[in-house]
Amino acid sequence: MAALFEKPFVLSIGPQRAGADLVYHYYQTRDDVCLPFDAREIFFFDRHYLRGVEFYKSHFTPQKQHKIIAEITTTLFDFPEAPGRIYDIFGDDVTLICPLRDPVTRSYAVYKDYKEYGIVNGPIQSAVDEAPQILYASRYADHLQHWLDVFGRGKIQFLFYEDALNDPQNYYEKLCVMTGIAYKMPTKDITAPAEKAQNDQDILQWLSQRLNHEIEKLEDLLGGSIAAWK
Repeated sequence: MAALFEKPFVLSIGPQRAGADLVYHYYQTRDDVCLPFDAREIFFFDRHYLRGVEFYKSHFTPQKQHKIIAEITTTLFDFPEAPGRIYDIFGDDVTLICPLRDPVTRSYAVYKDYKEYGIVNGPIQSAVDEAPQILYASRYADHLQHWLDVFGRGKIQFLFYEDALNDPQNYYEKLCVMTGIAYKMPTKDITAPAEKAQNDQDILQWLSQRLNHEIEKLEDLLGGSIAAWK
């Protein structure tokens, strides 16, 4: 299989509001990472796959100083066909990173965003019917099984949003190790905002009743405890 790019390729596959912003904005501060020049996300492997690999490749302009080429996606995590499509193009010649976040706070953050943007208007109970993605993408184990079936456990590396809250430098150092580049301090402040939920405890409790078991399912799938969520 001929390589699509001459430099190492990194794909971030974590869901919306789980840390993709942190990865993207950190990479933006570096001059040795090639990101898509004309869009943050290309939506190739889910929406535009039939346009072919040259369409995908055309969104990147690697330069001599670039050590890696990367795309930070948020729509592939729960798209069942994505792992197979990626493997068909890259084989094992891809580094997959997966930012994740406690599923309850991730769903809460998505709900708040959707209300702000007018995607949903009602309480959480009706919002999840209007926009099933609020809960659906937080069912981590179910979606990751598709990725593990194609790539295996050792090919996917995980970052946890809560670690960025507690120790941002260590979070970005881990990201650099995972993607094979030397750590550089960000040239601007990139912090992980904690959700202000003082008046929304009922919403968090409602989400917890539906999602807390997802943590156990993910730990069973990955074979270990997720310390960041304890």
